[in-house]
Amino acid sequence: MSTSTTDIELAPMSQDRKVEDQRSLEFDKISTRNSATDVQVRTATAQPTLSSSIPSLLAEPENVVALPPMDGGFHAYAWLASAFWVELIVWSFPFSYGVYLNYYTTHIFPDVSTNTLAVVGSISTGLLYLSAPFVLYLVNRFPGYKRMTMVLGMLLCATGLLAAAFATKPWHLMLTQGAIYSLGGSLLYFPNMTYCFEWFSEKRGLANGVMFSGTGIGGVVVPFLTQALLDRYGHKTTLIASAIAFLSIIAPCFPYCKGRLPVAQAVNTRSLDTQALYNVVLWVFLISSLLQGFGSFIPTLYLPTFASDIQMSSATGTLAVALVNGASAPGQVFFGWLSDRNLTRSILISSLCSSLSVFLLWGLTGGLGPLLAFSCVYGFMALGWTAMWPRCISASAVDDPTQTSNLMGFFMVGEQISMSLASTSGLVHSENTL
Repeated sequence: MSTSTTDIELAPMSQDRKVEDQRSLEFDKISTRNSATDVQVRTATAQPTLSSSIPSLLAEPENVVALPPMDGGFHAYAWLASAFWVELIVWSFPFSYGVYLNYYTTHIFPDVSTNTLAVVGSISTGLLYLSAPFVLYLVNRFPGYKRMTMVLGMLLCATGLLAAAFATKPWHLMLTQGAIYSLGGSLLYFPNMTYCFEWFSEKRGLANGVMFSGTGIGGVVVPFLTQALLDRYGHKTTLIASAIAFLSIIAPCFPYCKGRLPVAQAVNTRSLDTQALYNVVLWVFLISSLLQGFGSFIPTLYLPTFASDIQMSSATGTLAVALVNGASAPGQVFFGWLSDRNLTRSILISSLCSSLSVFLLWGLTGGLGPLLAFSCVYGFMALGWTAMWPRCISASAVDDPTQTSNLMGFFMVGEQISMSLASTSGLVHSENTL
């Protein structure tokens, strides 16, 4: 009885367990189907996410800046036009100081020696040239301050000219028209010159020649304009008008006097690459430029005296100098263009033709025609040499824009040394020699 009762009692229990096991099995199947569905859903949702992420990876970041093209385009040529005007204005006033010197010695300071007043011009041109390596090094090391430096330079130039109008003693002119103006000119000119190496690569020589041609054109126009103003209005009005004209011409150029690279991408904390200074070829070019500059400045300095020696008027000598300066403008452009294509050929043509013009046209001349012909040929051939400086640097040492502009400062110093040697040589003029 007991056994059968127990069996009867266990039967429902096993039955219930079977039911529970069946329910559990069904639940597991449902769970498996749900999990499979979840996996499918997750896979389906993950696929478009992966495919949509591919274009985002290939797309350009939002902070990428599209740079203007080099060697062409509106921005490059706008900078070049502005650089031409900066070159013309900054260098024309120091090179026109001979007109002021004649006026000061005859009207303002007749009791002061000419040599004392000539120091003003020496300071003006000398500081512009000799400050080049220092200014170029600083603005290349701290490029974020370039435009601020240029604004300061523009204001100093205008201040120097304006203050010179009220000078009552020679040292006033040395301080204002000499030191202040030249310091401002270097702070304005050299930072803007460094942008040439950002905007131009293949046409760098041509761009440099166009920029440098401003000095030649200014050397023709500004002295005659200054002389006319001095004769009619006097030195005070002329200097005040020059300061106003300086601001009026330079200020509109500022929106275009900028670099191609954003300042954040152009930060350069490196010092000057001194390894380039150990390059023998670079020193060959530097010494050659120094000797060439020494020879090229002699005719400019002594042509008026030469004209007087052969019984020509002083106006003829002035015209000859003006033609030398005027012919240098197309010469700069031509030799800059030629140096981009063949530096060796451009050096050979400039050296050979300028030497032959001295020997054949100047050395054998006895009349007005050959003298003026010499002025044009020599100005074109000899004074175009400076347009080849960037290619000389890139061919001998480095082709890095920053280092190239730094090394340009050494060529500028060599130019000043050549001018000083030429002005004190006395090799050309000697009485009764001709």
